[in-house]
Amino acid sequence: MNIKHEEEEIKKEFQLERVILFTDAVFAIIITIMVLDLKLPERISELKDTELNHAYKQLIFKFTGYVITFALVARFWMVHLKLFKYLIDYDKILLVFNLVFIFTISLFPFAVPLITGNIHMESDIYSWSLAIYACIVYSVVFMQALIASYLILKRGILVTDSPLLEENLQWKIQKINLFVIPVLVITVLTFNYFQLNYWYTIATIAAYGIISGKLTNRFYPEHKQGLLIVRLFRTIKATHPKQAITVKSKK
Repeated sequence: MNIKHEEEEIKKEFQLERVILFTDAVFAIIITIMVLDLKLPERISELKDTELNHAYKQLIFKFTGYVITFALVARFWMVHLKLFKYLIDYDKILLVFNLVFIFTISLFPFAVPLITGNIHMESDIYSWSLAIYACIVYSVVFMQALIASYLILKRGILVTDSPLLEENLQWKIQKINLFVIPVLVITVLTFNYFQLNYWYTIATIAAYGIISGKLTNRFYPEHKQGLLIVRLFRTIKATHPKQAITVKSKK
């Protein structure tokens, strides 16, 4: 019986690894596909100065869109890593939620050209492009909140019943997202239905980002957000405090 139980546990661990590795592979492929759009026109040496300047401006605009989207995708991957940190089992509902989450993430290679390839289009057309991009971002956030809520519901069954579970999953923020995100999607689509300027959509996205960051810092001050490079520096400094003091004393 013990051998059979061990075999089942090994099989379960292998299946869980497949679920996580499959998701990680999708993230890697998405980032790779997005960067393929960063390229200069063919026969660039034959272009005139004005055409060459225009090509470089377009490349800078596309690169900016790629950097922003890369940061978003990286952030979503980090949140997904936290969500599955305590995972010990899975069921069909969790698999379906994760597949829908992967579907929303996979739309980014489609969304990036929408906002980087329509810079000279009319404002109403670009407004819809920006709205689609925003709705894709909101969809990913909503699916992560839905996965978090399901894991909280199945604590002790699909995830370990840790006292730090709700804190690490930032459950208070996830609960807010479950209700706020549908409202934001409806708001953005309403703006575009009435043909309002796309700056309303940008203001909505900025307001959500600022408020979400403020709430995260309030509810979870130990998980204070910031630039990735700053968080890495803080981690290194906290890991090697003695070395930092030694270097300072030598100076």
